[in-house]
Amino acid sequence: DNMKPDVNAVNTTIYLDSSGSASLSFQDVDNGSTDNCGIDTTYLSKETFGCGDVGTSSAIAYAKDSSGNRGSSVFLVTVVDTMAPSVAVFSDTVELGATGVGTLDTTAVLDYIRENCSVNSIGFSQLSYTVSDLGQNTLTVTVKDVHNNTTVVTTDIWVVDLIDPNVKAN
Repeated sequence: DNMKPDVNAVNTTIYLDSSGSASLSFQDVDNGSTDNCGIDTTYLSKETFGCGDVGTSSAIAYAKDSSGNRGSSVFLVTVVDTMAPSVAVFSDTVELGATGVGTLDTTAVLDYIRENCSVNSIGFSQLSYTVSDLGQNTLTVTVKDVHNNTTVVTTDIWVVDLIDPNVKAN
């Protein structure tokens, strides 16, 4: 036997999981590969993918028969990250200072951010508060990952003025 296997691989799309990885097997891309004496071994040039692989690239599917003949087929694999960050926030209190202005401590608001690849940006709808913001306010936190998956969460920010008035008598 000197006939190599006829390998037929199809293009495929795979999705990253919560740990930022995905795997692919020969069976995932096989489209009826055959050999006159039967296929003995199959494998791919690349079987595991991660955050750095997002996009489309080529890979090779290989099949080998029991006589040692090897056939191959090039296919495209598209790696996609559709998992948005997981975000939890706390409510917080902002105290106004002597000038009537207070600043949100963003580290006190963020409980956690979990992301399978990496975070690109964290945005807060408001960081500075004044007397006009006294009482309950809604803060919007927007977290975007490097593949543009976005999570938006809200929490309450309480603005208080704890400074006693300075009254001068004449």
